[in-house]
Amino acid sequence: MIKAVDSPQVLAFENFAVAQRVTYKFYTGRLSVFNDDYQQADVDLTYALRHCSRECPKNKRAIMLYLVPVRLLRGSLPKPELLTKHNLPNYIPLVKAMKTGNIRLLNETLQAHQEDLIRTGTYIILEKLKAAVYRTLFMKIQAIHKTRSAKATQVPLGLLQRGLSWLGVDMDLDEVECVLVNLIYRKYIKGYISHKSRVLVLSKQGAFPALSTVLLNDPT
Repeated sequence: MIKAVDSPQVLAFENFAVAQRVTYKFYTGRLSVFNDDYQQADVDLTYALRHCSRECPKNKRAIMLYLVPVRLLRGSLPKPELLTKHNLPNYIPLVKAMKTGNIRLLNETLQAHQEDLIRTGTYIILEKLKAAVYRTLFMKIQAIHKTRSAKATQVPLGLLQRGLSWLGVDMDLDEVECVLVNLIYRKYIKGYISHKSRVLVLSKQGAFPALSTVLLNDPT
């Protein structure tokens, strides 16, 4: 159907009724979400939201259910007032976790609302926020570390381990190293790990790339 709509033989998209265009973009946006094409999902869902009638708050909420997770993955954090307006209170602690690097809050929120999130099909995409939350947490720890050490770009794994423990996430050093390897591989962090010294060596330039850039280069 998508190929048919995009075909030059079919009526131009803007000539369809607004309600039909909104419905179409909503479903193509959802399809892009499930295909991990978050850039296209953002484009389609944003179109649907902007053209959705103000008299259809339930439809706007349905669009936001998918648009908010996509925007979060891309590093755009909606204001709590906007989420409250669209009756999406479950997303408010997720935004806070993204902003503060609170991995415990993220895990607790996902667990508390797991059934609802699975039913709407957003659980898997929201689980992917963990990498971004870890990135924010480690970025904050590194910011503190560089005020106390002459080796600002060399962060001991033990320091990251203590930061996680303070949030109630207990890991041994091997587990911390595993998390870091994944973040480095997925371009959330630029640097490498000195396994022998148990140190994360960060790039001196742009060690924590913008999430919008990371998403485009994420090999997963």
